[in-house]
Order: sequence, then structure tokens, then C-alpha cells
Amino acid sequence: MDMEQFWTGWTPITHSLVTVVAGYIALQVISSGQVGDASSIVPFVENNGDSGQQGRSTPNPA
Repeated sequence: MDMEQFWTGWTPITHSLVTVVAGYIALQVISSGQVGDASSIVPFVENNGDSGQQGRSTPNPA
């Protein structure tokens, strides 16, 4: 399977969701000013990795 088939196989919704998540993570890294500090990024990824929209606007209680 070549990469072009892989990318075009994705739905626009999934593609944009990944873009939003990646952008959010980048924003967190930049705004924290510490690229090495992932404490605010990891919970977000864990909440959104497999669940799509779920947990997107609710912070991780931990």
C-alpha cells in the first residue's frame, strides 16, 4: 500500500481531527515554553487517542 492510497483513504473528518489535535498539542508545547514538559500534553492525547470527539473539551481530572 503506497502513501497516496493511505492518505486518500482517510475521510476528511478524520484528517481534520488529526490536524486539530496536532495543532492543539503544538500550541500547548509553545505556550508552556518548555518543549521537554509533556505533563499537559499526555493527558490530552490519552483522552483523544481512540475516542475521537469524546473528552476533547473536558480536562483530565488527573
